[in-house]
Amino acid sequence: MKRSPIKRQSSAKAKQLRLEKAVKEFVLARSDGHCEACRARGLPIKVATTKHERIMRSVGGDPLDPDNCLAVCNDCHVWIHNNPNEATGLKLLKSNPRPAGFRMYDERTCSTNEGM
Repeated sequence: MKRSPIKRQSSAKAKQLRLEKAVKEFVLARSDGHCEACRARGLPIKVATTKHERIMRSVGGDPLDPDNCLAVCNDCHVWIHNNPNEATGLKLLKSNPRPAGFRMYDERTCSTNEGM
């Protein structure tokens, strides 16, 4: 009995990963391969290898928005996430962009996130 191989990922996930890779390449090219966080922190500038999202996905950030992304080295990426208050002061991190009265669901059909 001949069986076809199992797909490792869905086509939608593959498309998402291709778009994220294109954004990463754009962000790295925009910074000429230099770490934007090293520059902001006043450190000797290293080679950027990763893409950092200033507004994290967990709070509604868009990983495909080049304006939300910075080219950073691995050391700075770890530092940013370990020191969020200092990173926010240097504008390497941003807080939740949603306004205070934001409703997660349509009030006509579901309960809202207010009071949580």
